[in-house]
Amino acid sequence: MYEFLKNKGQILALGVGAVISVLFIILFFTTGDAALTAESPDAEKYASSSLSFGISATLLLLGICAAAALIFGVMQVADNPKGSMKGLIGLGIVAVLVILGVATASGSPEADGPMLIESVANFNDASGGEMSSGTYKFIGGSIVASLILLVLAVGSLLFFGVKSFFN
Repeated sequence: MYEFLKNKGQILALGVGAVISVLFIILFFTTGDAALTAESPDAEKYASSSLSFGISATLLLLGICAAAALIFGVMQVADNPKGSMKGLIGLGIVAVLVILGVATASGSPEADGPMLIESVANFNDASGGEMSSGTYKFIGGSIVASLILLVLAVGSLLFFGVKSFFN
């Protein structure tokens, strides 16, 4: 399997991507929803099915990639547990950051300010649903974790750039 993916993986990915893109374009322009604009009413946008295939194909490919990453990751850990330790530690640090972000996030937009109250109200009106406090907390915690990871990445780039400049 590894040899096949090593030799033909890029061509296979390009072919699958091209086929899905062509199908998406054909389906998008044949559903009759191509006339939708940003000014179209929200109910009309949510009733549109022109993007359904693209979203479904994206979710399918994302699921396949996640499963492949998980399977090959477990195989790597089983084959070389000592060599996989750095990756597992990094994954653990990211998991801890996300857990800390979610744990420290507020569960309501009222605690975060008037702009977020308005944004959540607009989302609820447009989607016809209600954003739960758990969803709001997960989104806020994920944003906090992403910002922490961004600061760590920029900091490490600066640190090692300055370090290599003086060496």
